[in-house]
Amino acid sequence: MPLLCHNGRFADTLDPVLAGDNPSFKWGEGLFETMRMAAGEIPLMHLHWARLQQGLTRLGMNDAALQRSVLENILRELALRNECAAAGRLRLHLYREGAGLGFVAEAAPLAAADHGWNERGWSIEVFADARIAPDAYSSLKRANYLPYLLAARRAADTGVDECFLLNAQGNVCDAARGNVFVVRGGIVQTPPLSEGAIDGVLRRHLMSLLAAAGRPVQELGLTMEDLLEAEELFITNAVKGIRWVARFRQRTYAHAVCKELYGLLGQPFNNALVAP
Repeated sequence: MPLLCHNGRFADTLDPVLAGDNPSFKWGEGLFETMRMAAGEIPLMHLHWARLQQGLTRLGMNDAALQRSVLENILRELALRNECAAAGRLRLHLYREGAGLGFVAEAAPLAAADHGWNERGWSIEVFADARIAPDAYSSLKRANYLPYLLAARRAADTGVDECFLLNAQGNVCDAARGNVFVVRGGIVQTPPLSEGAIDGVLRRHLMSLLAAAGRPVQELGLTMEDLLEAEELFITNAVKGIRWVARFRQRTYAHAVCKELYGLLGQPFNNALVAP
């Protein structure tokens, strides 16, 4: 039975760990991070930690209640116990507990599909039933993640790989499991956080890499027409890396720039799955 870690105590994943009055369970108050583990390390941990600290401050939660080194050691130990330290997917959920913080950490083997380049490309559609309202909290990875969950389920139910989410103005702001990028006229573009996009860790990292290379990403609102006119579409996610989109509605896309950026990311985001 895989283990989780609740406030430093390791337990079976099926063991009850949260009280009925837990504010994250009752009202969705809390934050979470999904991270990749590779060879016992967490790539981009400094960005994950910075995002957590910013989110805790914005929600008025005690950002001094947890130490980064303690959490990293717990995540490594959990991955070792669950036999996924070589290549794993980590999830850390933080919630208010009195004057401090509580947490639940999970670790599982990285799915085979999340290794390497997605050769066939993703197919994608739009989930329009729920709209993202841009505000001071919309860029956080909050415990109340319902629109994204419903969009992911719609994708699974309709046989596509992913779904776009729209904001209140009808612009594309995110995908169910990552940030949206397009390439138009050879220029990489992405919705700004003010459009309702999640402040993604790999989004930050890729934008920093491109800025350092003298190819800054343009942040601007993207309409459905913009996506249909783009040469390339891709999604970024700190676990899956870059995933290029091959098909959206009746449109098909190239992936030359996306493949170049995939190489730019370096290990472990561009490693191929090696059979044991």
